[in-house]
Amino acid sequence: SRNTDWGAWPAKERDTIDVGANIFVGNLDPEVDEKLLYDTFSAFGIIVTTPKIMRDPETGASRGFGFISYETFEACRAAGVHAFQGYFLSRPHVIEEGSVATGRSRSVELLTTAMGDTDAIERQLMLDPVLTYRLLRVANSAYYRRGQIATTVRRALELLGEDGLRQWLAMVALASISGKPSVLLDAAMIRARTAELLAIRSRRKGPRFYFMVGMFSLLDTLMDRPLASLLQALPGSERLQEALVDDVGEGARVLAVVVAQERGDFDGARLDPLDRGAVQQAYLDAIVWVREIGGLLRSEPP
Repeated sequence: SRNTDWGAWPAKERDTIDVGANIFVGNLDPEVDEKLLYDTFSAFGIIVTTPKIMRDPETGASRGFGFISYETFEACRAAGVHAFQGYFLSRPHVIEEGSVATGRSRSVELLTTAMGDTDAIERQLMLDPVLTYRLLRVANSAYYRRGQIATTVRRALELLGEDGLRQWLAMVALASISGKPSVLLDAAMIRARTAELLAIRSRRKGPRFYFMVGMFSLLDTLMDRPLASLLQALPGSERLQEALVDDVGEGARVLAVVVAQERGDFDGARLDPLDRGAVQQAYLDAIVWVREIGGLLRSEPP
């Protein structure tokens, strides 16, 4: 069986720009392979790269989902995609005046804490048992866990490290925003993880910075506030402002590649010294990562 969940652009955007589409295909039978995916979905349009089924790195067994990249958006629609992620979700409804809504003030507080010193983060954790619970869940996930299970905040902090802690708290802050579709947070996380992976694989320094660039690239959409004013309120955000507001530097360059990949602009999705396939693979790996860790950010104590 199959369930196609991810498209790239809504029909109304097709009037102004020609884009392709990356789709996610889930609930795959273990016997389904890449050839069968290609044979099945090529009936709806031109597939630009070989379909990718995600597999267990040790056994090679299918993990039950994969990805297909079509040349055109119309092929994606013909294949039965029923939900979309892309520019139509990423356009902010900006409110120029007034204060941040009460329901989002907690998110601003957490973002400010994430950009501060680690002592402030620890103090925040001591006052918030739900936040502590989520920290322990993430620290004990397959992505972070190394050997012994973390049962204390101190051990969790050791596993994540200072940069990882800031990264995690920023994700929790955005996950706590109410009134926004969950796929918008997923889009921010996919951008963040893709940017981080591209930085790592292209051997750029400070990959966690690129993660924050990707994460905060949709902050205005999530908060309904101008991005410049949001970043100015965060301590130590000068480099983020350069990348996201001034559109200069390596942060802006990597983000542009991520957004191009997201929109199906395969010519724009290139980052030296990586080849085109490496950029797409980073994007696919990021989607898998979000599927694995995204739910932990919203988890509640039993």
